[in-house]
Amino acid sequence: MADKELDRIRQLAKNAQANSPSSEDLAEAECADPILVSHPGGEPAFWLVPFLRGDMAAGFATVTLEGKVERVGSFGSGPDDRDSWIPAEYFLKPPAALLNEVRKKYAGSSLSDPLFTYDRSPLRWGWRIEVEQTRGDVVFVSPSDWYVTKVE
Repeated sequence: MADKELDRIRQLAKNAQANSPSSEDLAEAECADPILVSHPGGEPAFWLVPFLRGDMAAGFATVTLEGKVERVGSFGSGPDDRDSWIPAEYFLKPPAALLNEVRKKYAGSSLSDPLFTYDRSPLRWGWRIEVEQTRGDVVFVSPSDWYVTKVE
């Protein structure tokens, strides 16, 4: 993805952040690099732009592939609810401890590369990992846990 396109997506998110009712919660947050969220099948779906305060995401914006900001939100119940914030690293890769739990549960099985996507609804984004040698098990890794669902 060209830097110019990423800059455009980041600027759209920043403008929406400044005009959002939750902007008070996010006033000190900086826009991180946009993350492309895929459809479960792998095709691009939308952009997610984390709003960072230090090394934690305090909120986010979702931007369509066409460049329309659909949603701006904050994590938690207010600007000081830091326990609800998400580590910025989560948007780059699944948490190592959770990934190790998945590997342990499925020892002997091949795991697909993690794909940042969503489970059933674009509001439920996370890391999708398909498990080979099972009857359709798919693991979704959230910031703090993981669960198994079946391929439909």
